[in-house]
Amino acid sequence: MVRCSTLLLVSGLGLSSAMAQSYKIAKRYVGQSFADEFDYFTKDDPTNGYVNYVSLEEATSKGMVSYNGSKFTMGVEATSTATGRGRDSVRITSKAKFNDGIYILDLEHMPVGCGTWPAYWTTTEHHWPRGGEIDILEGANALPVINSTAWTATTNLKSPTLNTLPPNADTSSLHTNPKCVISSSTMTGTIKTNTCDAKLNNNAGCGILYSNASAPSIGLQLNQQNGGWYAMWRDVQGSGGIYIWFWGRNVAGVPDEIRDGSFTGDISAANWGVPAANFTIPDCKKDFNDHVITFNIALCGDYTTSTYSATGCPGTCASFVMNNPLAFADAYFELNSLRVFTATGQIASMAGPEGLGAGAIAGIVVGAVAALVVAGGVWWFLRRRRQAKTSPEALNLAARRRHDESGGSVISTASGSESDKADAPYPVGVLLPGETPTPRKSAPASKSRNAGSSKAQGRPVGSSASGSRRPSRAPPVPSAAPSPAFALTADEAKKAKFRPGWAV
Repeated sequence: MVRCSTLLLVSGLGLSSAMAQSYKIAKRYVGQSFADEFDYFTKDDPTNGYVNYVSLEEATSKGMVSYNGSKFTMGVEATSTATGRGRDSVRITSKAKFNDGIYILDLEHMPVGCGTWPAYWTTTEHHWPRGGEIDILEGANALPVINSTAWTATTNLKSPTLNTLPPNADTSSLHTNPKCVISSSTMTGTIKTNTCDAKLNNNAGCGILYSNASAPSIGLQLNQQNGGWYAMWRDVQGSGGIYIWFWGRNVAGVPDEIRDGSFTGDISAANWGVPAANFTIPDCKKDFNDHVITFNIALCGDYTTSTYSATGCPGTCASFVMNNPLAFADAYFELNSLRVFTATGQIASMAGPEGLGAGAIAGIVVGAVAALVVAGGVWWFLRRRRQAKTSPEALNLAARRRHDESGGSVISTASGSESDKADAPYPVGVLLPGETPTPRKSAPASKSRNAGSSKAQGRPVGSSASGSRRPSRAPPVPSAAPSPAFALTADEAKKAKFRPGWAV
């Protein structure tokens, strides 16, 4: 019966095939891994809060962070009056980045107290809001349990009763660049705002308020039931949506793979029923990049201060946070585990300094490859040019030009055919032993081009007009060294690899 009901609910979402997609474990955080595999933010609060975020070392020394083999706790300093930037608190961000996949948080306790603004969320690492933000769990000014230490320290409350203590239902939201809007979809929650643009409505984003019909999903009521599980299926690039479920610790029907924090097998959302929040955003795929996972406890700040008085909290937010340390005795996260599953079982990438994200690294690689291609082209061009300058033909031509400029004589090559020149066993214009030059001035150019002798046509002695070579034999030994028409330098001859008997 439960199986049939689930199928009907999933069918109503129109996501039957997409929800059946299987994901593999990419990361499991438990206990000490929240200390080792998260970065601890220590800069000024970007939300204008009265809070001093501290390092892991300082938080540990002050008892604000603790962990064992199965739990991790992070909270607000609750023993002394605050000074400087504000009360000490903790904000951690995963060193790994993730994209589409399934995220399952097993939460035992969340921070409560006037002035607190706890959140569990994912966001782009740099250049927000480009790349998007997903607030999975977020609330402000949730009051502590009646008659607890924190409750007693919170004086002058506006007499709330247990049934009206705000809030008891979570609101999940998205924050993006302009033009991203959600519409009514199948879910148990209710749309509060549908425009996700972070620059509108004081960065309210597009929010969905959970139904508390089955179990409270935030605040002291959540803590009284020992927390629960938040599961997000991020499928932006697939079905074009982000879907979030919540199960209280004591409700029936929690899927086994959700309840068991040690489960690391393949997983899908096929049997989870209708989500509490359904952000169907097929036109916003470009607005979501790789995200880091963040847990933080802000104090005061933009959202908290704007809702502070409405929740019955006394005085002003900053003054209360500064002077009432015991009021923050219950302002802590207790996390049992966080598991992230992806299609490949791999993280998207590792977080890094600004400007060295995946896009920047890709740009550097492309630029380096382009530079290598250009350098290779220049090298090839220069090499070919050098070869052209040091070839026998080029060296011979250079020698002939020097000879002409000096007024000497040279064998005419003007009337020699290209085939004759190609077949010559040595550079055209170089005299062999036993040959005598023909002065250039005794044979006008117009006549030498039409003369019939081999020399006049620029061919070696023994070559016919048709280009045939003379028989192979040793060159005649002259009685006296000839006076060549021109000569190559020793360096040029060496580069041209002249054969024995060539004039040098």
